[in-house]
Amino acid sequence: MLNRGITYDNYKENLKEKLESRLLLWHITAFCIGIILGQFFHFSSIFMMSLLGVTLGITVLAWYKKIPYVLLLLALVVGFCWGDINTKKIAAFPGEVGDILSLTGKVVSTPSEMTKGYKFYLEGSVVADNGAKSKETYRILIYGNPESQKLVYGDMVQVEGKVLAGQYFGNPGSFNYSEYLASQEVSATVDSRYQGEIFRTGHRSGWGFMELAEHTKNKVYAAIDRIPEESKGFLTGIIFGDKSNLSAVEKSMLSAVGIFHAFAVSGLHVGFVALFMAAMAEVLRLKPWGKLIFVSVGLLFYGAMAGFTPSVTRAVIMSMMIYLAYAIGTGRDSFTALGVAAAIILFFSPTAVTTAGFQLSFAATWGILYLTPVFDQLLPGKKGKIKSSLAVTFAAQFATMPLIAYYYSLLTVGGMLLSPLVIPLVGLVVLLGIVACLFSFLSVVWATVPLYAAGLIADGIYLLSALFEKLPFAYFTVAKPPVWLMCLFYLILISIPFWGKRESFRGGNGMGELLDGLLAERKLSEETIAPIEANKPNEAKPRVNGYRWVGLLMLVGMLFLPNVSWGHRLEVVFLDVGQGSSALMVTPEKKYILIDGGDQVSGDDYLGERVVLPYLKQRGITTLDAVVNTHPHSDHTAAIKGALAYLDVKLFITSEAFPDVEEQQLLLSLAAERDIPISFVRQGQRITLEPGLTMEVFYPVAGEHYPEDDANNGSLVLKLTYGDVDILLTGDNENPSLAEITDFPLQSEILLLPHHGSRGSLHEEFYQQVAPEVVIASAGRGNKFGHPSKDVVNYWQDKHIPLYRTDIDGAITVKTNGKTYTIDTFFTRE
Repeated sequence: MLNRGITYDNYKENLKEKLESRLLLWHITAFCIGIILGQFFHFSSIFMMSLLGVTLGITVLAWYKKIPYVLLLLALVVGFCWGDINTKKIAAFPGEVGDILSLTGKVVSTPSEMTKGYKFYLEGSVVADNGAKSKETYRILIYGNPESQKLVYGDMVQVEGKVLAGQYFGNPGSFNYSEYLASQEVSATVDSRYQGEIFRTGHRSGWGFMELAEHTKNKVYAAIDRIPEESKGFLTGIIFGDKSNLSAVEKSMLSAVGIFHAFAVSGLHVGFVALFMAAMAEVLRLKPWGKLIFVSVGLLFYGAMAGFTPSVTRAVIMSMMIYLAYAIGTGRDSFTALGVAAAIILFFSPTAVTTAGFQLSFAATWGILYLTPVFDQLLPGKKGKIKSSLAVTFAAQFATMPLIAYYYSLLTVGGMLLSPLVIPLVGLVVLLGIVACLFSFLSVVWATVPLYAAGLIADGIYLLSALFEKLPFAYFTVAKPPVWLMCLFYLILISIPFWGKRESFRGGNGMGELLDGLLAERKLSEETIAPIEANKPNEAKPRVNGYRWVGLLMLVGMLFLPNVSWGHRLEVVFLDVGQGSSALMVTPEKKYILIDGGDQVSGDDYLGERVVLPYLKQRGITTLDAVVNTHPHSDHTAAIKGALAYLDVKLFITSEAFPDVEEQQLLLSLAAERDIPISFVRQGQRITLEPGLTMEVFYPVAGEHYPEDDANNGSLVLKLTYGDVDILLTGDNENPSLAEITDFPLQSEILLLPHHGSRGSLHEEFYQQVAPEVVIASAGRGNKFGHPSKDVVNYWQDKHIPLYRTDIDGAITVKTNGKTYTIDTFFTRE
């Protein structure tokens, strides 16, 4: 370390020496940064080759001139070229959305169950009508019927099915499923459940190691099927990272209490496997190289069963490097091991860097390595297992906090207290799972024995999680933080270990020691923090720790900033929910009102869990001041049911026009179960939502009733008025009902087209009465109804009135101060 009075020249020499001690890490870092940049900046092949050639020339010249660290530039450029090339390598799939295709190939993943069927990955070719196979081989996600023949890894199959569109809804913060599939190098998604079949044509053994791993996994799954149903989801999640058997409520609970990481196989699980294998190696009295091989085989086998996700691969590589260092008799460097793991993953799959799993895994590991010594000092009490466990938990939680807020809109507090209790239990479940894997070679019945015990432990984890979820302040829903705020969070977090340093650079402290510690030392706790504290008077330490606690609390507070709304204006967001309708109104006094909640995804009856509720969550909205349903059809009610079931809703607004419609009765019963007040509105009512903001009801007429097949024409017609700006919402009404309200004061600046812009809603007198300046159509991309109708589109084009469409523009946001208004869209039209 630097001493007081050290000269600048000596400092440079010392820094150079320390840099050279970690050259591998810095070159790996440069390579990884290059790969990341290559994901976002793309150039022609000629430009990339020229850039690589020029860089190589500069490297040779600089090497000849003995200019140090020039290879860092070459590593950066090579990584950039590699990242750019690999983002372009997925071959174009020879099929359009909606096409019925025939495919043939090999099952390359264990089929996992879904609510309606199962899914697996196929590597194969497209078969033409004449029987010819495509030259290209594609990786395709296949959906199959639950009644289809059970498939296993390595089966050869023929698939007939429909090409699906990428499920991507254009709302701020929505999960881009298409980009996710691209990161998995998937060329297309084909559904055989409704217009196709799957035929098993044989079995082709691949790499024996993978075959054995998949075979073992299938036998353990067969054993899990023998235990009580309520334990299955937790066991498959903890042992293999398979979350498909967890319900939406269970997933939400685990995320809220901050232990969802226990259900995504990562360093925690791999660490227990490594400990088990190391203990077995000690029993067998293996020497260091024998232990390395033995442990490595076990880790790779478990990694294969868990699917070699980024977190699993990272943990396996780092664990193997630890035992390699032990075998060759050298000191281990966890930061270098982390860098090597990142480089290997990104070399084979550069797009992994954009996934939440990769980012969370590496952030958590970095946090444990970098921040654990800090929390060891900050937490009160003597050193011990409990304090160390808490320090590790706090370090990982703070390192992943911005990412969890970004991807899941959650800020968990209970997880910091729950994780130390759950980690040992998760370890026991993993160890019992390993025993089950070994017993499965004897029989499935034998494998069931340890799994029963594991199931009891899993039940305990569930009970603990449910208990912590009910604690006050266990978790908070926060709005999605912007990237700049996350960068600021990490910059402050990195600096916290060095707070309290006030000496000058030349004095040998401050930034000099910070750089020395970051760049050179292997153990931050011993070589950086301790000397920093040793140079201070003893009475200064509590003050420094106080500064650090304040800094950490300030970081937590930063994540609440996106929840703060600025300005006094009305905002109405017409969400992209596919072939449905949903709008969120944010009033000037920051009340939240949801109007309709269509949320249909691939024909499954989700309760808003895929589109609307995640949008509300990423905005930090857990309470709705009102929920309005225009009429009880599923393309307007899915998220309404979810909101009534999961959120704090203060008022449910609907009409009495649908007494015989089953969906209406379901909504009313959900509201009644949660003691949510119900307000039935009718034509002629004028509701003051808050000073200056009103909602008028133009339809339906009191006493009129509509059956389910004609519920469209009984939809609520609502006019929102804020100052001089009016917004008319028309539900799914068509000509018969539109004709009944032409005598009302319909004039509005903004009109939501009736019935998604259908041909039957083209009522010219009605449109003339509204005389809008802007019209909006809520419709799904490529919907089978042809909404909005060409006739309707042409009508507004002839009038030179701008038409915004959720199927083209994504979410459409109207903001007004009561005098003027703006229209923002999620997508930008070319």
